[in-house]
Amino acid sequence: MTKASVKSNALDKYNDLSLIELEKIIKDLTTKQKLSPASETAQELSTARYALQQHQHKLKARVMEFEQTNNRHLLFFASTNSFVKLAGHSAIFFAITIADRIHWRYSLKNDTDRYSTSEDGVISFRSLDTVADKLAEINIFPDKALSSDEMQYFLLPKAYSDEQISKLRDNIQQDLKRIMTIVLPTSPIPTLYDAIMQVSQLIYYQFKHLSDSLARETIGRQMIEASYNMAQEYLRFARNKDPKQTQNLRNIVETSQELRYGIAYVSKLQILHHREVCQILEQLIAIERIATRAYIRITKKSGQ
Repeated sequence: MTKASVKSNALDKYNDLSLIELEKIIKDLTTKQKLSPASETAQELSTARYALQQHQHKLKARVMEFEQTNNRHLLFFASTNSFVKLAGHSAIFFAITIADRIHWRYSLKNDTDRYSTSEDGVISFRSLDTVADKLAEINIFPDKALSSDEMQYFLLPKAYSDEQISKLRDNIQQDLKRIMTIVLPTSPIPTLYDAIMQVSQLIYYQFKHLSDSLARETIGRQMIEASYNMAQEYLRFARNKDPKQTQNLRNIVETSQELRYGIAYVSKLQILHHREVCQILEQLIAIERIATRAYIRITKKSGQ
C-alpha cells in the first residue's frame, strides 16, 4: 500500500501506538475480516498495516542514526512477533566480544530491509529477557537513562575507538571468507549465488516467524526445501569441472519459477505481508534472469 492510498487522518489514531499495540490491532482486524468479510474492515486493516510499516521505518531510522556513532552500547530494538534485534555496531560488539562469553549461539544475517539498512547485518532474538539475564552474568546491564519500551540500551564495560570497531568488523569478514572458501572455493556467478542466498534467507525468516502453524508446516516447509535445493544446484554448478554443464542452471530456473508460483499462491492467502512478498518475488525474478542468461551464454559457446 502506498502513502497516496491512505488518508492522513485515517492514520492519526495510530500515531502514538507502539509496535506491539499495532500488531494486536492488525491481528484482531484480520480475525474479524476472516469471520465476516467487509470492505470497511479490509480498508482499516490496510491502514493499520501501513501504520505498522511506517512505525518500523521510523524506529529503524532512529536505531541506525544512533549506531553511526555507537561505541559502547548494545541497542536492542523491537521487531514484529515479539522479536528484538541488534544492528550496526551493536551487532558487531555482540558477535565478536560477547556471544562466546555467554555461550550464545547467534546468526549474523544480512539486513534485508530496504530502509535504514545495517551494512553490518542484524542479529535476531526471540526473547530479550533471556539474553538480558545472560548479559547480567558478565556485568552488562541496561542503561535505564536511555532505554524506552522499544529501544533497550545495555552499557558495555568499555568504549571502542573507530579503529577498534573497524578491526572487529574485519574479524567478522575474515570468518565469513574462511567459511565460504571451504564451502565454495570459486564462485563463477557471484550475483546469482547472492540472489539465491537472499531469497533463501527471506523465505526462511518469513515462515520461521509466521504465527499460522499450518501454513508454516506445509507451505513453508516445502518452500524452504525448494530454496535449499536451489542453493545446492548452484554449488554443484560451481564445482562442476565440465564447462559445458548447464543442467544445474536449468534446475535453478525451474525451481525459481516454482517458488514464484508458490509465492503468488501465498499472496492470495494473505499470510505474508505484501512488502515481504515483493522482496522475495524481486529476488526470484533476478535469479531467473541471471541463470537464464548464463545458460544461453554457455550453450552458445559450447554449440549445444
